[in-house]
Amino acid sequence: MLATILCALVLALPQAKPAKGAEAFAGSWMTSFGPLELEAKGKGLAGSYGWGPRSKIEGKRVGEAFEFEWSGPNGSGDGRFTLWKDGRTFAGESTFGQGQKEFWGGYRIERKRAEPVKGAVSDGQTEMHLEYHVRVPKDFDPKKRYTAVALFHGSNANSREYVEGCPSNWPELAERYILVGFDGEHLSPGSQDPRRVFNATYVEFSGDKVGEPWRYLQTPALVADALKELSSELPIERWYVGGHSQGGFLTFAVAMFYPELVAGAFPVAGNLLVQCEPSFFEDEKVRAAQRRVPFAIVHGEKDTVVEFSSGLYCRDALQDGGFPALRLFTDPKAGHPWAFLPVDDALAWLDAMNAADPEELLAFARKSADEKHYRDASAALERLPRLPGAAAQAEAAAKLGDELEKAAEPERTRLAKAIGANKNGDWVDAFWDFRAEFALLPESQPLMAAYGKLRAKHQKPADQLFYRAREEGDAAKKKELYREILEKHYASSWYRLVKSWSQ
Repeated sequence: MLATILCALVLALPQAKPAKGAEAFAGSWMTSFGPLELEAKGKGLAGSYGWGPRSKIEGKRVGEAFEFEWSGPNGSGDGRFTLWKDGRTFAGESTFGQGQKEFWGGYRIERKRAEPVKGAVSDGQTEMHLEYHVRVPKDFDPKKRYTAVALFHGSNANSREYVEGCPSNWPELAERYILVGFDGEHLSPGSQDPRRVFNATYVEFSGDKVGEPWRYLQTPALVADALKELSSELPIERWYVGGHSQGGFLTFAVAMFYPELVAGAFPVAGNLLVQCEPSFFEDEKVRAAQRRVPFAIVHGEKDTVVEFSSGLYCRDALQDGGFPALRLFTDPKAGHPWAFLPVDDALAWLDAMNAADPEELLAFARKSADEKHYRDASAALERLPRLPGAAAQAEAAAKLGDELEKAAEPERTRLAKAIGANKNGDWVDAFWDFRAEFALLPESQPLMAAYGKLRAKHQKPADQLFYRAREEGDAAKKKELYREILEKHYASSWYRLVKSWSQ
């Protein structure tokens, strides 16, 4: 386990006690540059930090600060930490290169289990040293099993405030789930004593044991280990993972790299990282597990921080990647702030997609079809036979399936003729719209296969044009390369993205 790796690097200490002199800075810390261990030596301190190859640090306390010099594989420099009043947090900076300065902050490593308190928030720290915050319903019964919602904060924020805000923003939601907020492991420069804010790391993350330790021990891996840890400590039946802004990016990373731990994902106002694209993954078991996860993408149409087009792109990318349970939740008047977005609707949808009662799941499929959410109805019918006792609903399910096939037939016939003739790409937008609703139906599979065959011809030349265009410095030539994709290789995976850039 990852915990074993990290514990070999850092020895967790008991709850910090007030100390004087150099002793106040001694101990183990989680910092901007990895785990840090400091030992008091007379009036000074010395230690090491980092993931994998360790860097050295040595200095002394000067007033309320620790002034030090550091050296390691990446060079050398000096720096200064100031301890907060809580004795558990420091903030400061270090120098590197030609005197450039960089923030360096941290918090004490203090493994602590958050004990559930009905209707209140309690704090803890995981074995992998993530700070976390738990709220259980007011009528919490430890003998029952609950769905837990993992909440990931935005940049320069903390998840406790997200957990605390749920009862006022969505009262019913707060009493239905165990809410667990996970803070990123990097203290943010925006932290001001006594308010901590954090950032997550994930940009270089590409999976377990991929690359150097500082890459594969980023936030997605720490969260995955935390989900397993808390599942053994709390009465958790399943996990939904979701987060806002930066937390939305992190949500995709956790769900795509650890789908076996996730029963539903709701990225809010985020986007896909390159390494979270469906095409990035080749292992068939991982791909199958990913496609069992329902994705409720939440994005405001007036978002000026992470534009609404990002939400559309995520939906299209997962649709193109063959994810069956997929829905975009939006609000035409909402912007970036979390509290005004339809998070409650997204979670209700995840509950419906995870229904264990066949009758309940069939009722959801029926309601979805009546509301013309045909993809939801199809995804529910596709899952229904896997539930125990589903045979009793077989006749009604078959009847509903026939209704969906009838609704799809006119456009399906037209598109089949257009793809067969393949005179141009005038049919492509209509195909994407059709696929968004009816791709899962049995009678749509020949159409999907015909499109797949055409894509196989268009993809390689489109890839070459796309990457040439990305490197092209001349705007007119770049535009021409993109136009060639749209006009000649319209069945490629780049079509939708390139068209959005061309509008």
